[in-house]
Amino acid sequence: MDRMHLESLNLIRLFHGGQIRICPFNGYVPLSYHGKSHRLRHQDPCRPLELAADLLTDIGRELAPISGARPNPEFEALMLRALPGGFIIES
Repeated sequence: MDRMHLESLNLIRLFHGGQIRICPFNGYVPLSYHGKSHRLRHQDPCRPLELAADLLTDIGRELAPISGARPNPEFEALMLRALPGGFIIES
């Protein structure tokens, strides 16, 4: 399914040109993918991780656990490689 179709179903909110910001906690930025946790560290322990992203709506968050989605290791590896410079993965 493409992003615009998911938005028309009110499952995601497209974030046109915007970014989400994840602030570090105790020097690490926490991320998870299908329950697998990753900790990211930067030389500057206060630097937030800023990413372009679409966000799940309330309905999308409610349906996600029963959607049948499965982890995709290739997608996970691609996303971790695409992190902004300076972040080190400590999973």
